[in-house]
Amino acid sequence: MKPTITVITTSYNQAEYIGECIESLQKQTFTNWEQIIIDDGSTDNTKEVVEKYQQSDSRIKFIRKEHGGVARLIESY
Repeated sequence: MKPTITVITTSYNQAEYIGECIESLQKQTFTNWEQIIIDDGSTDNTKEVVEKYQQSDSRIKFIRKEHGGVARLIESY
């Protein structure tokens, strides 16, 4: 089934908080969603944290791009 809602989350060096963000969405009673996390070239372990959640939840998508700043995030999608 195609998701009814897409949540786009931008991230840069947010390994400490990205798990909390994902878990908050997972706790919602509405379940027909997908989350697309666009990472702006983080230098911390944001990617590894997201990948752990992806292993158990196929609704989570991850896009990693070269760091370009907020103004260039639209180029990711």
